[in-house]
Amino acid sequence: MSHLQGQSTPLHPASPATYYVVEGEGWITEDGTRHAVRAGSLVIVGAARPRRIEARTRLVVLAARGG
Repeated sequence: MSHLQGQSTPLHPASPATYYVVEGEGWITEDGTRHAVRAGSLVIVGAARPRRIEARTRLVVLAARGG
């Protein structure tokens, strides 16, 4: 998935997911904790935990979801 500078996803619960940042900088919020991410970052989010992705710059993220 790709987000332009300033774009974000709404805070939402979902199935477990692993996010790998390919390009850019931003934040991934998981269960109320905001994590700064940049190219090379890996974030694992558990099931039903609210999450949100925000782009500080153009942000390209690979997401693998599973249950």
